[in-house]
Amino acid sequence: MPHLEPFLFFRIRGVTFLVFSPLHQLIFKHDCSRVVQTCMKYCSAEKRAQIALELKGNYLSLSKNTYSRFLVMKVFKFRFVGP
Repeated sequence: MPHLEPFLFFRIRGVTFLVFSPLHQLIFKHDCSRVVQTCMKYCSAEKRAQIALELKGNYLSLSKNTYSRFLVMKVFKFRFVGP
């Protein structure tokens, strides 16, 4: 198994999350999509921008997926409208 570097590290209510890159390949799964959605909701604007930048160019394929389409909606809500 290859060694992956964490793309994103954050804590919410005492729970530590590590998100690995490439993010656009991971969020097709229900559980990972929910973790990144939680990050979009509770993290700083800097981390939201980091997620949006990582997903850039993949929004069409993500919006067609059952689980990741909700993440795409959150990206647009928080990245373009503000927190």
